[in-house]
Amino acid sequence: MMRLFHRHLAPGFLIIGTEKGGTTSFFHHLALHPRIRPPAEKEVCFFNKDALFARGPGWYHRQFPTAPRWSDALTFEASPAYLYYPGVAERIARYAPGMKLIAMLRDPVERAYSAWNMHRQLRERNWDVVLHRLGTQPEHVRAAMLEYYDSIAAGDFTATVRLLIGHIADDRVEPGLLKRGLYARQIAEYRRHFPADQMLVLESARCRENLSAELDRVAGFLGIERIAWDSLPVSGEKNHRREYASPMPEEARALLADLYRRPNEELFAMLGERFAWN
Repeated sequence: MMRLFHRHLAPGFLIIGTEKGGTTSFFHHLALHPRIRPPAEKEVCFFNKDALFARGPGWYHRQFPTAPRWSDALTFEASPAYLYYPGVAERIARYAPGMKLIAMLRDPVERAYSAWNMHRQLRERNWDVVLHRLGTQPEHVRAAMLEYYDSIAAGDFTATVRLLIGHIADDRVEPGLLKRGLYARQIAEYRRHFPADQMLVLESARCRENLSAELDRVAGFLGIERIAWDSLPVSGEKNHRREYASPMPEEARALLADLYRRPNEELFAMLGERFAWN
């Protein structure tokens, strides 16, 4: 009888990225809003993984909590890969043309170093996990990623940057350490499928500096009540942050600043606002 009056919620909004942009912190804060019921897993990755997408919307909806049919509860997921991978925007638009989207962007120079450190620790401590993930990829992707992880093993961020800058103009998706920071092309892809007012773009440094104000912006965007965000009992939301063994090498910083200067300007023109990146 309970099944007659309950249903799996379908997501009303998505946090689509970027990787290492602060999506985990936002997920934990929004999950405690009284109107919002989060999934058990932050990243469902339905729209960017072909094997999961093939399971269909029925499987997707079963990843979310149930609620009474008359409930106004909202649910969502935060899969940072959605912003980067080709074809995801179109899949989401076909699934729900009215979907609201939240993109969290981080200075691409800082984002790249943060991601490199994360991958380095994965290689050192969880290599079996990396190999398992690579085992599901096509051979050309596997080869590119193994070359990337070999560069990480040397522990030289500058060498990795030089290696990947050499591939920045080709059309391969992985390794995406540097390409994930080319936000203008990613936002443009979503704007081909969604009106601009259906996407809220946040900047991670502003979120760190004034989290409550940025969460209020999200609440206004979603049409839900603002609450006292500072009083939320958020636990463990910093656990995903990693300490760096050393500061970013200045040579690598200069190379990346040069790489991202023009794409950043394209992004700022597209958004009509500037971030303190260049």
